[in-house]
Amino acid sequence: MKNLSTQQKITAGAIAAVVVIGGGYLGLSTYAASVAEERINSTLAKAGIYHSSYSWSSISASPFGGVIELEGLKVHHDVSGGRGRHFISLNADRLVLEGFNTDAFPEQASISLEQVEIPSVNIDGFERNRLKQNLDHSPLMVLANSSGRTSLVPFKLQLEWVLDGEELALDWSTEQPDLFRAEGHQLITGPLTQLRAMVTPTNLTPSMTAIGSLIGLGSQLGLREVELEIQDLGAIERANQLRARYDIAGGKAENKDQSDAAFLTQNRSGCENGLQAIFTNSDACERLAEFLSAERSSIHFSAEGERSLTLSELFQLDHRNADYLKSEFSPEIN
Repeated sequence: MKNLSTQQKITAGAIAAVVVIGGGYLGLSTYAASVAEERINSTLAKAGIYHSSYSWSSISASPFGGVIELEGLKVHHDVSGGRGRHFISLNADRLVLEGFNTDAFPEQASISLEQVEIPSVNIDGFERNRLKQNLDHSPLMVLANSSGRTSLVPFKLQLEWVLDGEELALDWSTEQPDLFRAEGHQLITGPLTQLRAMVTPTNLTPSMTAIGSLIGLGSQLGLREVELEIQDLGAIERANQLRARYDIAGGKAENKDQSDAAFLTQNRSGCENGLQAIFTNSDACERLAEFLSAERSSIHFSAEGERSLTLSELFQLDHRNADYLKSEFSPEIN
């Protein structure tokens, strides 16, 4: 047998190392996926959600922990005590969970859903999917209908957060194809340490006493920073085209330009009468009216305060608090 040269030995050793490491990684990944699947099933079972309520076509997980991917997720959970009257149903091509390594509420994590679909569950002529019921009566569906759409196509949704003591930085985004893209940021403050201790897999179905405590703690949560950016992907433009068409047909306007100008003035006046006093920039209502009239393709709202505005305070606000909001949180529309 011919002796191998030093270079050949190094090459062979490198190939062997890659094979061993690659095989080990795949083995660890398979094991990690098995552990992740068992963990998910166990956590959901503690909340009374059993395997008959959900399924996925495949699962994978990082061998070093932290990332779990589910493909072909289907959820069909009976929320009527097994009577088959009301359900929570959704489908997603892909769900990615990152940061869920322990039983405690994660300090840093993200959830990503792709191609989300909310199916109809029709029983005896009535919609039984609670998610579909809420969606059909939401502002989102009003926007879709006003732009000529009778249903929503599968959409994307992403949520991530960083918890630091009593502050929670929350960032989210969604894309509704042919409608809009939205991104948001909130800085939430309050008794988050207590809430985090209460929200664990072992008490996902809390007692009435625990629910009362959660509500009490939740009312103490506050917002210190808020940002929202919306980009039109066709919904606002189509809605304005339909509105102008109806105005002309109904004799409210002679042409599209006249209809558009009247609609812009109406939106600007409505904002100036009720909202302009809140904003620090004098052209806030102009920018909002332009976006609603499809003269701008995006809009950005922001507000930030030295201290947080709690939920209980927020519910007590009305138009008389405009000066307070303006001085404390500097809301802007750009």
